[in-house]
Amino acid sequence: MGSFPQLDLGISWEANCHYQHGSRECCTKPEANILKMGGSVLTKYLVTLGLALSATATKPVPKQPNIVFVITDDQDLHMDTLEHMPYLQKHLVKEGTSFSNHFCTIALCCPSRVNLLTGKAPHNTNVTDVAPPWVKPPPLWFDKPEYPARHAHLFKDYKIPRTSNFNPKDPSGVGWVASMPRLNQTQIEYHDEYQRCRLRALQSVDEMIDSMVEKLAENDLLDNTYFIYTTDNGFHISQHRLPPGKTCGFDTDIRIPMIVRGPGVAKGATNDDVSSHTDMAPTFLALAGQEREGLDGVPISFTKTHGKPRKTEHAAVEFWGVGRTEGIYDPFYQNEFKLPDGNYGNNTYKGIRLVGNDYSLYYSVWCSNEKEYYDVSTDPGQIKNLAADPVLASKHKIRGRPYEQIVNRLDALMMVIKSCKGNECVEPWKSLHPEGNVSSLKDALHHRYDDFYEKQPKVSFSSCELGYIKEAEGPQVANVYKGRHPHDKREPEYGGHWSYWV
Repeated sequence: MGSFPQLDLGISWEANCHYQHGSRECCTKPEANILKMGGSVLTKYLVTLGLALSATATKPVPKQPNIVFVITDDQDLHMDTLEHMPYLQKHLVKEGTSFSNHFCTIALCCPSRVNLLTGKAPHNTNVTDVAPPWVKPPPLWFDKPEYPARHAHLFKDYKIPRTSNFNPKDPSGVGWVASMPRLNQTQIEYHDEYQRCRLRALQSVDEMIDSMVEKLAENDLLDNTYFIYTTDNGFHISQHRLPPGKTCGFDTDIRIPMIVRGPGVAKGATNDDVSSHTDMAPTFLALAGQEREGLDGVPISFTKTHGKPRKTEHAAVEFWGVGRTEGIYDPFYQNEFKLPDGNYGNNTYKGIRLVGNDYSLYYSVWCSNEKEYYDVSTDPGQIKNLAADPVLASKHKIRGRPYEQIVNRLDALMMVIKSCKGNECVEPWKSLHPEGNVSSLKDALHHRYDDFYEKQPKVSFSSCELGYIKEAEGPQVANVYKGRHPHDKREPEYGGHWSYWV
């Protein structure tokens, strides 16, 4: 094999916003190149995979595509960060496909990146935190960089969108989140400026994208290159009364940007298929023409040539440890806020995000055994917890089935996912229904399965731990359906049961 020439993509890593006192840095050993901005605000690194440049200018462009992967740190989807990146809009959004239902599995930097790069769920790597023993970080890669003057005064009029979950009048969530006091005006103004700084930091990333696209175009490589852009996890600022941070199971923290441009990828399109970071490693392997057994995800389909699109509806979510907040009004680390029971912000939970044709749900069980259930289709801010409101729960139905029956199905599904490995993570319903006739919540809601799901062991915790300790996480194995309804082939699609009509 001939040697490949080096291509200078003109990458800048100077942008930084350090609008806080003290930072709890996330570090992970780079797989290729690492471009690091200090502080915990929008750190970025770039991994380039298979940049197969031709040895001479006379050779044709190789069939094997190049892959450029750009991942930012803590970039939100809901506070308009993408809209403040003009080069990203020009080169990636308008020239590629945005994936509107892409989720991270764990909303914390190091564990999320390990999940992404290994294709394994966090409970299968036990990299679950940013501190030992759950991760072994190397020293910082760079000294604290300078703040670039050219970005210092941008976006002065920007304010965080005042959505339904922005500093709500009534508390939301469970555990320490539900105990957060309402933000005052000084804190809100600080949070607006905090987000402005994050937007300013992103301008360097935006300029980097423009530089890379130009260099690839100059070398006749752009048409044979896949650009994949995402982040490790989302971010909240003022939603649910929260200071800046992540670690929660809300969409603010787990539903994240994912944009793909490349050969055969639809331009200016939106794809609403459900995918997660667990699918990223299998996707990179597939683009490179490789396969690997035993991964917990499957390749994301970008084009028709990548095979039949996978129509899953679930994304697993999990977290262990404490809820981390940032900024100068950080109540935990200033020792200003403790829960009455002394549980210092424990944030351990198992969750599942479901997006179907006629439902969009989030369900979680915390280590305190508190539960969350949000109908995201009618409550996008996730402030109405049906699991804590019997009146609202009594009015909630999917395909005519009541709340209790829905939760029984979700709990059984989570029982499989919370400790799954390999294909169990990809097709969890098949672990419950080996015959393969149930592949979605819609299928599972048939009344013939009511007794089966009612008798399932329930997801629970015996204690709140700082990492994945299996013995603390209650039952591990779900029951398997072995019955068969005698009228399976003759019943109408809605199930033929009176409950569908009320």
